[in-house]
Amino acid sequence: MPKDIGPRSRIDRRFGEVIVGKSKVLKRKKFPPGQHGKKHVKKSDYRVLLEAKQKIRLIYRKREHNLHNLYKKAKKKREITGVCLLQMLECEFSNFVSRLLGITRAQARQWVTHRHFLVNGKMCNVPSRRLLVNDKVRFTAKANEMGDIGGRFTTLSPLPWISWSVEQREAVLLSVPRREEIPEKVKEQSLVEFYSK
Repeated sequence: MPKDIGPRSRIDRRFGEVIVGKSKVLKRKKFPPGQHGKKHVKKSDYRVLLEAKQKIRLIYRKREHNLHNLYKKAKKKREITGVCLLQMLECEFSNFVSRLLGITRAQARQWVTHRHFLVNGKMCNVPSRRLLVNDKVRFTAKANEMGDIGGRFTTLSPLPWISWSVEQREAVLLSVPRREEIPEKVKEQSLVEFYSK
């Protein structure tokens, strides 16, 4: 994703919920950003679909063409396109690390690119790599010594599709998550309708 140099709170205020990270601005300013933020504007059908697509793109930190390519791959599968797309996003390496450690996706991307993890015993620094079922993710010796990562081992509470072993310090992708197991409040069907136009 391109470097975001703008205020993150504006993204959260635009959608009325925390999207990018931890934002305290929503408690004080519960209206969209900009000069006309407080005015009630009727949203067109196109805008509703666009905002649903943008919300997914910003949550999972994807560029537009990357998200569109994932949609094309999901469309070729036999499952429901929107659910399949979300499952592909959830199984990406950086998102897996984010879910495992309870950190933001931006921080997870940084730790992956800094080579703090092994996938099936091999070094991997590609955040967009799609993990397969039974893939094993381990922390490097360097990561075990780091306070930021090492201090989280005892407090991990991964989701149902992730298995975590404290002794081996190893996480396993048990299965592809079902739609009801994905905590993100997004409308994936709106994204499918947006791209199918």
